[in-house]
Amino acid sequence: MLGNLGNRFVFPAPQPSYGQQSYKRNLCWIPWNSVISPNRVGTEANSSGIPCLWFPAPKAATVILFFHANAEDLGMSFAVLRHIRDQFKVNVLAAEYPGYGLLHAMEPSEDAVYEVALTTFRFLVDEIGVRYSQIILFGRSLGSGPAVFLAAQYPVGGLILVSAFSSIKAAVQSIVGRVLAWTFTERFPNSRIIANVSCSTLFIHGEADSLIPAEHSLKLFKRCRARKLLVTPSKMEHNSNLFGDASFLAVPAIHFFGFPGYYTASPPRLPAYLFEDPANRARMLKDRKESLPPMTRPSWLCDCLAKGDGQQMDVTFCRQENSVEDITIRFKEQESDPNEPDELKGGQSDIHGRSPRDNPPCHALDDGDLGRDWISVLKQPLDLGGTRQVQLYGTTTKKHSLKREILQWPSDAQIRAPRILRLTEATYKTPTGRF
Repeated sequence: MLGNLGNRFVFPAPQPSYGQQSYKRNLCWIPWNSVISPNRVGTEANSSGIPCLWFPAPKAATVILFFHANAEDLGMSFAVLRHIRDQFKVNVLAAEYPGYGLLHAMEPSEDAVYEVALTTFRFLVDEIGVRYSQIILFGRSLGSGPAVFLAAQYPVGGLILVSAFSSIKAAVQSIVGRVLAWTFTERFPNSRIIANVSCSTLFIHGEADSLIPAEHSLKLFKRCRARKLLVTPSKMEHNSNLFGDASFLAVPAIHFFGFPGYYTASPPRLPAYLFEDPANRARMLKDRKESLPPMTRPSWLCDCLAKGDGQQMDVTFCRQENSVEDITIRFKEQESDPNEPDELKGGQSDIHGRSPRDNPPCHALDDGDLGRDWISVLKQPLDLGGTRQVQLYGTTTKKHSLKREILQWPSDAQIRAPRILRLTEATYKTPTGRF
């Protein structure tokens, strides 16, 4: 009973603002994944798939995967999605939540939202061929939950969090007080898994937000160990138009991520059958599956029986064995040593990782001691402007970062996920040689 009451509070879905005949050029249906959601595949109620809005940009290689807030659906997000595409010159894909819009008949829950997020993300990667580094996750309010959930597991190109909460329980406490918040089951524990995020992360939270105080984003910002930026516009409220003032989103995002992104001759494009009428599309998918040869289990989903080379395995979420607990690591703020040189201290450029050889394949990150040595660098010479693969082991702290391994750290050296180091000034010596 309390769980149902909590779901109604967390997912206050409005009346659907769009229908199957709305936005015909943008509305598409991504099929459910039989591995991620086996109970939804093959049922008449879910035959249409996940309704999404797709905004392609000419020659753009980057895709922003957008997760909307809890009191709106895709129809209410249409204008801001189009603005994101036009302002940043990127492709935009937004997925609907269970219980919202054209999925209004489906029961909303934390797990159901994760299913939608993981299914759309894997479709971009596995079916469309979008690389992890080309995907930027964007979560607003409730959407920060699935956005952080994905960013904590995959080496994506970036993460944007607008009006995010540290956790649902903390958000409820901010609204109704500590006593009532105690009755709520924890959902979307962003503050517990944000330390696993290794991509560049932009936090935006208005100081005038009376619903979710800006302290939530500040807490997430402090726990995030990647390259990061926190922006708190003084006039921005929880439901402010993000493009009503350039200082809210446009200026910070352009400066932080360098939009527009790079162009490509083969930009990501969704197949035409996804835009067909759901009934016709279901028949087309059935015919298409019957004509294809049998497929093996997708290599990206861990089944704990993988025999391949561990170095080639993706760090993914095993729905059958894992939960959010498995991608949570202990995170403690550590005071820096005042006697330690500045160039040896960790900072916003710290990244974390693990060795697939050291950990079971179904665990996203090691839950062991954060203080152990974790990195080795390939020692071949590296030319100006070149790149070098970096092998990561375990996790990092402020005192155990890549900077500690480099005696001379150039200010414009860049660390890019997954595990690529680029030197742009010269070749620098390390304690063990050159690279």
